[in-house]
Amino acid sequence: MPEGSKLSGSGMSSLVDAVNRKDSDQERMYLLGPDVPQLHHNAFKCFENRDVAWGVGSIRKMEEIASHDRAGSNKSAKSARKALTTMWSIIDGHNIFDPNGLPLISASQGMATGRLFLLGPDQGGDNIESSMRHLQDKFPNRRVILVTNLASLHLQAREKYEVQDYKHGRILSDGQLMPRGIHQLPENFWTLDVEKEDNSETLYQVRGDVCRNWRVNEAIYWANPDHSLDALVVEKDSDRALIRRTMNYRIGNRKVCGGIVARNREQNFLFNMMLHTTARIQTICGSAGTGKSYCVLAAGAELMSRKLIDRIVVTRLRTALNEEGKLLEVTGDATEKMMAWMGCTVTAVSKIKREMESQRIHVPGFNLGNRIEVIHPDLLAGESLERTLLFCDEAQSLSFDQVDAIGSRIDGDSWAVFAGNLKQIPDTEHARVDEDNSGLAMLVKNMAKLGGDPLYAHIILEKNERGAGAELMHRVSSLV
Repeated sequence: MPEGSKLSGSGMSSLVDAVNRKDSDQERMYLLGPDVPQLHHNAFKCFENRDVAWGVGSIRKMEEIASHDRAGSNKSAKSARKALTTMWSIIDGHNIFDPNGLPLISASQGMATGRLFLLGPDQGGDNIESSMRHLQDKFPNRRVILVTNLASLHLQAREKYEVQDYKHGRILSDGQLMPRGIHQLPENFWTLDVEKEDNSETLYQVRGDVCRNWRVNEAIYWANPDHSLDALVVEKDSDRALIRRTMNYRIGNRKVCGGIVARNREQNFLFNMMLHTTARIQTICGSAGTGKSYCVLAAGAELMSRKLIDRIVVTRLRTALNEEGKLLEVTGDATEKMMAWMGCTVTAVSKIKREMESQRIHVPGFNLGNRIEVIHPDLLAGESLERTLLFCDEAQSLSFDQVDAIGSRIDGDSWAVFAGNLKQIPDTEHARVDEDNSGLAMLVKNMAKLGGDPLYAHIILEKNERGAGAELMHRVSSLV
């Protein structure tokens, strides 16, 4: 991403506040080179509060690339088609060459607040140089910056215009546009309109702007060591929320199933979402090592011990592909074939059993092949899962139709949990989904559009608990 448009912190914080931020110099505006949208189709949305422009000549080149391979196997053609689809989603309902630009805030879910100017032939859109002249004439008080990674354009334009590279590593992907499911409270929270419910030590009424963007079952916290608060949203109106303090499953306190502890605040929130809310459909995003499988299966052991479920069903899509895009097969029956992809589940179950045994806790049947079953997603079709925790691991590799088919298997006494890491979608021309049409990403985004539902909960786990080396790799990967 060009200078002046970098994401702050983890990249998850809202960019809406950037509207009021002023440049130390003139206000910037970016003209995208023909290569930028193909580097990432969401590039239009990745410049925070800055306006961006793109010429019709670049659009024609993109259409030519997209038309070369309509079957979809060519990676360049696939990227071009996705870029054009993104552009048309921004244009939808607007005049394509609107002189005031097209708003980006809706298409980017509020993360980008600038406008997109599509330049027609009469606006210099046929080539980069005429586009730059048009923008400089139209906006004489703004810094118009060409953004491209093409060396030829750099050499051609840098004598006359300001040129910057497009740093693809800090894009606003769908993973970054997702709601996090956790809100940090402001320092002055207790001075706001907050009051404890009568005859309750755990319920609080909150009113005002501080809770306007909260959703039911989301987590909130106030990290003051003298008067901390970890809570879940129980009820939500437009400007009023009822929140409840969470049970503390962290080290030295209450333990899940008598032996399992939450290692950080996020894991503690996850245990509370699974064990103390009405949510029956839950989504969990996070990188490897954040504890997704471990926490879900530990909560499943607790539900078993409370006799709320009879079994745990674990499912995932087999995604190992060879160079020709064909599935690598293993011998054996359906369960044996699936077990080749279940190393994480086997490890998590073994660890949970050891921790329970150390506390002399026994949950009958908490074993793979007994009350923990491994079933391929396709074999769930037509089933009605009663009193079951359905855990869909690696859900980022599923299409939305597959997520819908799996989630619709549960009855009113069951749970469906979808977990995954959007950064681990196979980046090959044979991959069925990518970060933007992943069933997991679409489920989270569409649930967010509903404004929250008591039957749904979502959280992103960010803290890596696997070890110092894994934490270092997690920090490095967040920069890519």
